[in-house]
Amino acid sequence: MSIVALLTRGRTLENKIVIESHNDFDCNGGALYDWLIENGYNDRIKIVWRLYHDAPAHLPKNVSCVSVYGPSWKKAWAICTAKWLTADCTVADKVREDQVSVYMTHAAFSLKETKGLVEVSPSVDYVLGLTPEMDDYFIDECGIDAESTEILHLGYPDLDRLFSGRHTSGYASNTHSAKKVILWMPTFRKGVAYGREDSNAILPYGVPLIDSESRLIDLNELLAKLNMVLVVKLHPKQDVSSIGLDKLGNVVLLTGDAVRKSAFDNYDLMLEASALISDYSGAAYQYLVLNRPLAFVLSDLDEYKVGLINHPEDYMPGSKIMTYEGLCSFIREVAVGSDCYSEERRALRSKFYGDCDARSCERLVRFLGILSEDEKDNG
Repeated sequence: MSIVALLTRGRTLENKIVIESHNDFDCNGGALYDWLIENGYNDRIKIVWRLYHDAPAHLPKNVSCVSVYGPSWKKAWAICTAKWLTADCTVADKVREDQVSVYMTHAAFSLKETKGLVEVSPSVDYVLGLTPEMDDYFIDECGIDAESTEILHLGYPDLDRLFSGRHTSGYASNTHSAKKVILWMPTFRKGVAYGREDSNAILPYGVPLIDSESRLIDLNELLAKLNMVLVVKLHPKQDVSSIGLDKLGNVVLLTGDAVRKSAFDNYDLMLEASALISDYSGAAYQYLVLNRPLAFVLSDLDEYKVGLINHPEDYMPGSKIMTYEGLCSFIREVAVGSDCYSEERRALRSKFYGDCDARSCERLVRFLGILSEDEKDNG
């Protein structure tokens, strides 16, 4: 990188954007990329993906890929010559002052205490934030240097899909005939490859509350009786080697790899779900924009090593589930349409997101100056 930076020091930066996201082509990076492709921006700018997995076999015009990991001349050249650098997780430090670096995050908010786990690189110029009311939270939890890094209130690209209600496919409706779908998105607890463990809880089936085969069968029978499906979507970094949830008629397991390789994504799943079960993760606060029933599984809180933010109860507008019986009660409530947290969700959504208009990608592109000639002529 230092050699390429020296070789390109006097070179004019290219109309090129380097993008990284949580699980490749997903989250904010993926949503921004989709918007750029749909609106033909790859006809006039180059797009380079920093990937954690193998590159797709076919890519659109002016789109290429490099690996997040390891040294590479191609990657170094892309980073050193690009006007714009974006990241959802792993920041590529800019090498020139005239480059623009944006950290978009892969979760706008979570109950996790991320201080010390997330540290925004001082080379980042901008961080996408919630409303100005939440700036102090971001500065504290993400280790942001407010003197050198500005928080932008442009909205989150990945939420445009939820605000607009636009499906790209219908996984649940195409695969199951159930009347209602509940989506369960447990947070990361045990990491694959790098050995990180955020919880001491022993989870024989990989998720809280389901601690025996009999309970799994009982849960499946309850869902079948109510004509419902529970889709358990695991965190993409979760170690799945010990996951014991086999595919049953009404309990379906989806790994991060399965979603990444499929024709649907997390936002399709959220749009189809009548309710979402979360815990300490940011998924609940993405789903919040739909103002549908939420539940928070807190049964392993005592074993959860990361800890929670101050006053977490202020940010949980939904059922707090501590037992298997509580999980079944929530499922029954969703089945009959019971919902007593709607106003609390609406108030928190307003505090987090303000006006919701599905134009976050457009605002970010305008802010960065990635415009067509017609758009420049029209101001």
